[in-house]
Amino acid sequence: MRMSKKLTQTETLPYTYPELYRGPKEWYVHFHYRNPETGEMERFKDSWGLNKKRTSTGVNKLQPI
Repeated sequence: MRMSKKLTQTETLPYTYPELYRGPKEWYVHFHYRNPETGEMERFKDSWGLNKKRTSTGVNKLQPI
């Protein structure tokens, strides 16, 4: 089992911890990561199909009420 290196107070992670957003009409996971080319933090957001529901005819995207 590989052990990860512990970070000191002067080092920072190249990403933020993911957070789950659960809104009234959509769910998604978002976090920021450091782009190695620019050195800036960029946002990543994806729903991975969380906003879809299965019906008898297949998978449909949820429609706003």
